[in-house]
Amino acid sequence: MFTSQWGKLVESLVDGDLVRLLNEKDIPVERTVQRSKGNRAGNSFEFDLIAINHKEIVIVEVKTTLRPDDVY
Repeated sequence: MFTSQWGKLVESLVDGDLVRLLNEKDIPVERTVQRSKGNRAGNSFEFDLIAINHKEIVIVEVKTTLRPDDVY
């Protein structure tokens, strides 16, 4: 239980600065969505944060433990 609560806390902290960070990169943000879940072709997925504007979306995977392979 602590792990999932910790993840939600960190996602909320990131969401708080996400709009500012993207705006600094000249990416306007109209809204953000947290924890979007779905299923496509029998595969379940969850996106931690999504930033949306009228022509682009940015999907953010929030990590509480960062490894070199997690950075793209």
